[in-house]
Amino acid sequence: MSILALLLTGCSLVLGTPVEPQKVTAACGLCIFAKPSTHGCYWSIEWEGEHYPVHGPTPSNEEHDAHGPEGMCTMPRQAMVSGHIRKGKFYADAFDLLPVDPSAPKLDIPVHDHEH
Repeated sequence: MSILALLLTGCSLVLGTPVEPQKVTAACGLCIFAKPSTHGCYWSIEWEGEHYPVHGPTPSNEEHDAHGPEGMCTMPRQAMVSGHIRKGKFYADAFDLLPVDPSAPKLDIPVHDHEH
């Protein structure tokens, strides 16, 4: 194996699997993707058929009403993301929530007995 290949393999192990800029489905891991959490609601993405909690930049509570009609807990959304997957988590370099598609199905707003 060449030195370059060893370096690239080592970087991949440290940084994880790169996620080049692309559109993904993003929503609450707990409410929409039904992935339990001890911390309540959280941003999660669906990438290559798997769900990953997001670490890094995401819309703040002031920018995004999670339980509102277009919130992460109410409907799946599309986001442009880049970053890397490591140890079952998505580490975002960029996370840009896209405008809601007016034809997207809306779910009933769930009753929440958990916190954000």
